[in-house]
Amino acid sequence: MKVLFSDTTFSYLTPGGKQVHAEMLKAHLSDIGVEVNYENWHDPSINAEIVHFFGFNDFNKIKILKEKGYKLIYTHILDGITNQSKLEMKYHQIKNKFIRVLPSKLNPIFPWKALKYFDAIVYMHENDRQTGINLYNIPSKKTYVVPHAVDSLEKYKNNIEKNAEKYLVSLGSIIPRKNSIFLAKICKQNNIPIKFVGKPLDKNSAYFKEFLSLTDNKTVQYLGFLSEEEKIQILKQAAGFVLLSFGESGCISVYEAGATGLPLLLSDLPWAKGYENPNFLYYCSPYHFKKASNSLVQFYKIASRKKYQTFNVRTWIEIAEMYKDIYSSIL
Repeated sequence: MKVLFSDTTFSYLTPGGKQVHAEMLKAHLSDIGVEVNYENWHDPSINAEIVHFFGFNDFNKIKILKEKGYKLIYTHILDGITNQSKLEMKYHQIKNKFIRVLPSKLNPIFPWKALKYFDAIVYMHENDRQTGINLYNIPSKKTYVVPHAVDSLEKYKNNIEKNAEKYLVSLGSIIPRKNSIFLAKICKQNNIPIKFVGKPLDKNSAYFKEFLSLTDNKTVQYLGFLSEEEKIQILKQAAGFVLLSFGESGCISVYEAGATGLPLLLSDLPWAKGYENPNFLYYCSPYHFKKASNSLVQFYKIASRKKYQTFNVRTWIEIAEMYKDIYSSIL
């Protein structure tokens, strides 16, 4: 079985969860007998039975691939779309209904119309799957839910030791979607120790500069981008994990925190409701400062790392097996 990975993201410019997803999937698919290569635009000898997309913006490319006999699979990353209001969702449903009947010569303007050519479409959680079905008229029989994972559960296990410093941790890029400033302001105002870990997409952006203005060496600490070992150590010593994002399609850092046994405080939005068999998972408004402050104060009081997973966290080898089953089903 030969598979090509294709995407529109340039990960050397904007590394993130999608790059980790592709890297881990490629490595572990290779372990179970699937030959995977990254799409190489200048190599005419490259070939495969399946092209697996993590993003696309070219309607005609998808159509041509289908005409040439390739099987197509798409990991559909929706992020914020699923978390829109009911009114916004209804607007998009009506708009897309009209777009679907526009003349075919306009198809390149609306790449999502190529979704009909895919043999399988994968989502990271059920709420994203329902969004895909409702907004893009995707037949449910083509859709699958395959979550994110961690490379090794053993990395995140160790004895719980009493740490003199009680703190919360938040992992993720320092960008508006992750809502980092909102969280930093609440923690600073309520004297809740928190450590932020992650890169800014643009260190010169106004958002990142405002975020830095809220940090100090006591309450709100910014540790920047850490090595895997350093990041895991910060997780193991933390009391809890917080992410008040406006939208995620899974979010690998949540799986890392869950594997560590940290209680989670996540946004009270659909993206955060898709984790399997949750324990000590709490929700909080990402919009209302006072409500979020109350939630965060209470969460910090009870936060304490557990000896078991916060929800059912799989390994990437398990995820690779799930994708291999989907590949086999469409061949």
